[in-house]
Amino acid sequence: MKWVLLFIILTLTSCSMKSTTNNDVPHSKNGLWIEEQKDGISAVGTYKKGLKEGDWIFYKDDICVKKLRYTSDQLNGLAQSFFPNGNLKLQLHYENGRINGSVYFYSEENVHLATYTYVYDKLSEVDFYLAHPDGPPKHRTFIPKL
Repeated sequence: MKWVLLFIILTLTSCSMKSTTNNDVPHSKNGLWIEEQKDGISAVGTYKKGLKEGDWIFYKDDICVKKLRYTSDQLNGLAQSFFPNGNLKLQLHYENGRINGSVYFYSEENVHLATYTYVYDKLSEVDFYLAHPDGPPKHRTFIPKL
């Protein structure tokens, strides 16, 4: 289903479709882009005046591994990462590129492991914590990575 949706999006926007190279002129990227990244991850998203804008979806082996939202090339809004089986792994919110608000951690079996509250990248409170081998660390300097 996601390939059908991607095909429709690509077909409708094919006039503005580009692929990345090392020779890209700064700020020349506009419209929908598909980028090949390290470790076999592909990203699909939009550039506006050379800056990431809106929702970006990252795939590895045709499986969605994360979804991020950008405003002027800075993380802003909902961010999620997923296990290979499609279950949610981590959900958080960014504000001006920094984690701000509740962060939800899950196991691969979809068990809610923890909820932490962050205030601009600083762990403020552990709201919920389930002792589990896959649970996140509880130390104050821990910052989740997507």
